Amino acid sequence: METVSYELDINNRTYFLLLKQNRDFISDRFVQYSHHRGGYSKSTRANHVHCYYHGHVDGYEDSLVILSTCSGLRGVIVLRNESYGLEPVPLSPSNEHRLYPLEDATSRHTVCGVTNEEEDRAQVEHSPFDPSHTLTSLLRRRKRNLPQTSYVELVFVVDKLRYELMGRNETAVTEEMVEMANLLDGYYKRLNIRVALVGLEIFKDANPFDVELTASKVLKQFVDWRKTKLLPRVQHDDAQLIVGLPAPYGGGTLGMAYVNTICSASFSGGINVFQGTQSLAFISTVVAHELGHNLGMNHDSALCQCDGPSCIMSAGAGGRTNFSSCSADSFEALIFKGGGMCLKNPSTHSVGLAQCGNGLLEDKEQCDCGTPEECTNVCCDAATCSFSAGSSCADGLCCNNCKVKVAGTSCRASVNSCDVPEFCLGNSGFCPEDFYVMDGLSCEDESAHCYEGRCQTYNYQCKTLFTQPTATKADDKCYLHANVKGNRFGNCGLADSRYTKCTVANIMCGKLQCTNLDANRPPVGGATLAVVVIEGKKCVNADFDLGPDVACLDFSCVNSSALLPASDCDARATCNGHGVCNNLGHCHCDNGWGPPFCDRSGRGGSQDSGPAEIDFSLRNGLLIFFLLVVPVLVLVTLLLLFVFRRESMTGCVQRRKPGASDRLRYGELDYWNDAVDAPGPVPQAGLQSVPRPAPPQGPGSTLARTVSARAAGRGWRSTVMHYDALIPQHAFHRKVLEDNTQQTEWKLYRQSLLQCIESFLRNPDVVSDPPDPGRINAEAWRRCIHTLLEPYPQGESSPILLLLDDNFYYPSMRYEVHQLARKYSLGFCQVFLDCSVESCSSRNQERPHPLPDDLILEMAKRLEPPNPQKNAWEKNSLTLNNSESVSETDLQRWMELLTHAFHHPLVQMQEENTEQKEADRLRCAISVVHQADQACRRLVSAAMKSARDDDVPPERMQCLASELNESKGRFLQDLRARYVQQLSTVEGEDIDVQRVVTAAVAAFDRQIKDTVRTL
Repeated sequence: METVSYELDINNRTYFLLLKQNRDFISDRFVQYSHHRGGYSKSTRANHVHCYYHGHVDGYEDSLVILSTCSGLRGVIVLRNESYGLEPVPLSPSNEHRLYPLEDATSRHTVCGVTNEEEDRAQVEHSPFDPSHTLTSLLRRRKRNLPQTSYVELVFVVDKLRYELMGRNETAVTEEMVEMANLLDGYYKRLNIRVALVGLEIFKDANPFDVELTASKVLKQFVDWRKTKLLPRVQHDDAQLIVGLPAPYGGGTLGMAYVNTICSASFSGGINVFQGTQSLAFISTVVAHELGHNLGMNHDSALCQCDGPSCIMSAGAGGRTNFSSCSADSFEALIFKGGGMCLKNPSTHSVGLAQCGNGLLEDKEQCDCGTPEECTNVCCDAATCSFSAGSSCADGLCCNNCKVKVAGTSCRASVNSCDVPEFCLGNSGFCPEDFYVMDGLSCEDESAHCYEGRCQTYNYQCKTLFTQPTATKADDKCYLHANVKGNRFGNCGLADSRYTKCTVANIMCGKLQCTNLDANRPPVGGATLAVVVIEGKKCVNADFDLGPDVACLDFSCVNSSALLPASDCDARATCNGHGVCNNLGHCHCDNGWGPPFCDRSGRGGSQDSGPAEIDFSLRNGLLIFFLLVVPVLVLVTLLLLFVFRRESMTGCVQRRKPGASDRLRYGELDYWNDAVDAPGPVPQAGLQSVPRPAPPQGPGSTLARTVSARAAGRGWRSTVMHYDALIPQHAFHRKVLEDNTQQTEWKLYRQSLLQCIESFLRNPDVVSDPPDPGRINAEAWRRCIHTLLEPYPQGESSPILLLLDDNFYYPSMRYEVHQLARKYSLGFCQVFLDCSVESCSSRNQERPHPLPDDLILEMAKRLEPPNPQKNAWEKNSLTLNNSESVSETDLQRWMELLTHAFHHPLVQMQEENTEQKEADRLRCAISVVHQADQACRRLVSAAMKSARDDDVPPERMQCLASELNESKGRFLQDLRARYVQQLSTVEGEDIDVQRVVTAAVAAFDRQIKDTVRTL
């Protein structure tokens, strides 16, 4: 069942457990290997029955319930800061269950073997706990700070001893580990971390490592085996060994793991003792603890805030199931420092059918932002888990404003000299996996060697450990003095829970010794410091200048060649001296050189991390950039639509001479130069009337053609797009609406023309008709781009220049073109022809049907010419005085502007004018389609819930969901075509958005009710 509920009595009080199936913790690529003397067998869990649940106690916000119902109820209940285990009583005839506090699940003092801090903890007073900072509030804050969910792909390895403790029953072992994974997923979900089980290894007859050595040696053997044997078989982020010893390791150590090693091929793992007398619920908290170490979490100190006496990362195993503020801080720091890159990719999909609305990207889903009520991602349709209309992505570092970033855009910068950057591939919103420089190569002026993407110099480690920029490596005398002692402040590791003394040859590979820092500011977690002065040198203890070609490995000095992987890649030979080898043994090429061997010109990067440079040639070696020709008088005239309403506009038209409407477009008036011959008539697609002649060409058009000819002389392909010729006259005919107001649809036609331009940018090789020939003159469009597509001379490519000649009178109109250029990483510039009012008036009188002078004067007051100080995106603008003819100097300035735009195409603008941002947000806020979409989602969700409450059969529920989602899609498409077209012809302040949305939603509500009645 998808949801279940149970009634439970705890301490004479009744509680209701509300549970929902958790299908998200077993990957669909889960694989199980069972090892025996004859080899191993491999199996999957494709037909697994889902009996695992997550939920809460009704009425208790901070509660947590994680149960399995496979054979009775088994799991954990967290209530009122207390953690309880629940399990069936064996062989009970009345199906009795045992409920017990997890802290009572072990009878002896047990600890984590990472370090023994009990001595330190006893010396520190507990700071008062602020009840306002509850666990829930703390972890919710983490979710806000780390909004992107992290995914840990986990493998359990069960040793021979645990297999025997389970009666050599492979099925029982498998069910136990699956249940363990469900518990871990529930614990970590509060930190916005999801745990997915991708693999299980069971050793039936012999272990490949000796589990009866000391804990530290077992851990080292296990991670070595993981790197060489397990990782090649099962791709995963972390592995935990489950050992069935009868007692903990020395010192009461139940578990041990390396800290801050998640995603490391060499050290991302831990070991855990699962004794026969312990419950699964209790041991799950131990495994959660060791996994926490891999995720960068240290042991909790007295300064950490925690609901209850202790949390999961307490040094002592107390059966706690929540995380402290320090654990959340530590994981947050790991992410913000660039760690945990392997945690960004969801574990493919969960086992079973894809479930839209669970927040996980699963099979056949384009996106999943949760339920319609939870979803805040405008790029994703929560009801269908598909991209919203016009979107090509919804999440990821390569997704911006619902569009996939162009290939070559940086999505993950290198964090140090041993890391390589990653770049968008141009076909997905997600950044490629994290890659780094091949292990063993020297770094930081050959002072250290790269290992798993880090250059672990002494200074780097001191600064990282103490988070103090002045911290540096201490004098070598400090290492000699401290690390030969074998205590907490100087050692070469642990053996049998005891510190090992360093030999003199290995002292530089022991405990890190630093100086030049404030000892009163210890590292996060409340660590105790040791400060000593040796021969006048200050030594602060909190891991190597070992000499050339020497590195630390497992607390020993070894030749750096021991770090090199088994790869034939060589930076000089394989990469021809123009790149470095990455961790996969492939060349990561310098900018200007192309993979795979950096022996030819290219865009840098590698076949793994993507191209390092944007393809400014726009697929076919073409660089296209826009030029806006903005004549001042044209800008003025457009204001007619908004400054003068019905009566004044009608009066203006009535005062004109007969026939003026054939030449005057309301809102788009060009003036002309007598020296220029007007072109012949242009047929208008979709018009039944006699085609009107193209309007006379003004000085802007004259200048545009002049510049186009200059560009052609340089070998560029150039065309002038006159909006007058491309947009049919009927776009400016006024319509009488139901409320007797009049409006035109010219804005909609301008948008159609921009869509045609974008269509050309996406596929510049194809001459296609406009998507709507009724809005764009198809013949004029083909003529515009015909010259751009002639065969290249001698096969060479050349830049393409589009000159957009129209009335871009408002910044928002110009900004649309700027955004289009930025979307495709093109060059952009604009030219403004500044005419005096007298000149404009004089030229206006030369028209066959001039406008009244008072209109010219009024509109001149309302112009908004380019303003780079206000709008940073208008910095590539040129203002020319057009009172007289344009000089040769002006033309030269224009060509220089074009050349600058050519060499500086738009990428991702880092800073935008705050006023423009506010304007963008305002336009988004008044988006009728977006608001209607959100409301329609809620209506669909409510209809489905009502159907479930009415016990509608599953087959009819499926049919209803499909029909409602299809209806919503058709309705929104129709809404865009009708309502938005009307809204686009008036200014924002004139739109009654709520009225339009209410009317639209009411119409869709009626459709839903009709659909429900029909089905």
